[in-house]
Amino acid sequence: MRIITIIIAFLLFIVGIFWYTLSAKINEVSDKEIYSKMLNIPHLSSKEMILAKNFPPFKIKELNVISEDNHLDNRAEKIALLPINTEVIFLKAFEHTGGTSGFTNIVLVGEVTLDKRVYKMEYLMHPERDFNLEKDSEEFAQNNANYFYQFFSIK
Repeated sequence: MRIITIIIAFLLFIVGIFWYTLSAKINEVSDKEIYSKMLNIPHLSSKEMILAKNFPPFKIKELNVISEDNHLDNRAEKIALLPINTEVIFLKAFEHTGGTSGFTNIVLVGEVTLDKRVYKMEYLMHPERDFNLEKDSEEFAQNNANYFYQFFSIK
């Protein structure tokens, strides 16, 4: 009986290690200066964007997502096309590290108002990947900020 208990405990330990290693990590980074400058102020989109109900496996924080291009999964249910100069407010920033890929992306969570209805949404930044940048480096953060400001300006 004791050997069975040891074997079960060992198997649970191994499964726990795999689960921890392969699960996505989400950390709030709203307090990092470069991201905090993007938060709690109105921004205007400089390009048409799509507001969609995200395909559930790709949801990070909010079910709705805005995207400036074709980064949406084709199973995402489109809600509306947001015209240029749509006002968007981002409230929090998160760092999302994929469990299997290990890639880190910055996700901004906020609100957009369309036809007097407020949609909570997330915006996933997709800058060109530089595999030489550490996710905690200033260069990584600046790369994401440069990408962000291609599509949003402060109102």
